[in-house]
Amino acid sequence: MTEGQITIIIALLGLVITVIVNVTKFATAVSKIETSLNHLNDVLKELKEEFKDSREEMAMKRKRLWDHNDKQDKILDEHELRLTKLENKEGH
Repeated sequence: MTEGQITIIIALLGLVITVIVNVTKFATAVSKIETSLNHLNDVLKELKEEFKDSREEMAMKRKRLWDHNDKQDKILDEHELRLTKLENKEGH
């Protein structure tokens, strides 16, 4: 082998090593990104479930408030009716 061939082989080996190192770094980075995305996906699922539960709970609370409001309206209407009857009795 000549000195020129040895230089070319060394240069090619250097190129191969550089490519392998960079591909390894890239694969490691992709793996970390994939792990992070999987974690974020899990967190997102949990948050969606919590939001769904919260919406259902708020809907139940609104229904209870409206039911209570309807009950109070009925009591107020009955009270108004009694007052009106009393005022009419006193007026005659």
